[in-house]
Amino acid sequence: MKLCLCLIATIMGSFQFGYGEEPAPVTTAAIKQAIVQNKLDEARTLATRMIAEQPQSYTPLWIRAKIAIDLEQFALAIPDLEAGEKLLREPSAESINYLGTIRYQAGQLKEALADFDRAIKLEPELEAGHWQRGIVYYDLGQWENGRKQFEQYQGVDDNDVENVVWRAMCMARDPQFGWAKAAGDLLKVKHDRRVPLMVVHQLFADKATEADVMKAVDEGNPGEAELLSRRFYAHLYLGLYHEVRGNKTEALKHLELASGKYKLPGYMAEVARVHVGLLKEKK
Repeated sequence: MKLCLCLIATIMGSFQFGYGEEPAPVTTAAIKQAIVQNKLDEARTLATRMIAEQPQSYTPLWIRAKIAIDLEQFALAIPDLEAGEKLLREPSAESINYLGTIRYQAGQLKEALADFDRAIKLEPELEAGHWQRGIVYYDLGQWENGRKQFEQYQGVDDNDVENVVWRAMCMARDPQFGWAKAAGDLLKVKHDRRVPLMVVHQLFADKATEADVMKAVDEGNPGEAELLSRRFYAHLYLGLYHEVRGNKTEALKHLELASGKYKLPGYMAEVARVHVGLLKEKK
């Protein structure tokens, strides 16, 4: 009787699982197809299966992390990126630095700085151009380190208003300088073609107003894509201007627009979102 029951169970199992056949291994092509079809839950499930099938492979961990990043679930991506790094014989400065940028977007500021420092230790030539490290210095209240980082970057690109403004913000928050010194010592920029950043430069030099910045946004009848870009930069830097001047309500208003309605794809929109979170924590 026991033998018969076992036989029946075996037969039923064969029907249920395709006569005992193992499912075909997951391929990257199958995952990519699910992503293209916007079936991200399915893509993540497939990536999870591939991780189980290939426990010593970096690729499926990277794929699952990338899906989480595309969904802006940055904290969810970090364990996979960490596990992937451990599988690499010699983690590259690029992979460590990338992990740092994801940590920053997840709000893990101290951990992000540690990754940036590790990356620079591996590749010292990264230091001068590492504006992301300058931003995290600012967010952590390391004003002097931030100022020095942005001064280094000026040697890489002296035509970037963003870099000049972040240096000024570090100086403005640093008790040894303050706002007046920061505005009076603003580094010069010949021409940043991104509208309205040259007017933003004047704003931080105390030579323009918020109204001047918004007026520049609409000048010249910009197309839809250009107008979005202008609005993003205007609200981002008006938000940061009000933040450094201590006006949290106005800062939040503009930064929420930069990270929401006028969000431009890229890292700086995530910086705006992180700052919204930091301001709300302080309130």
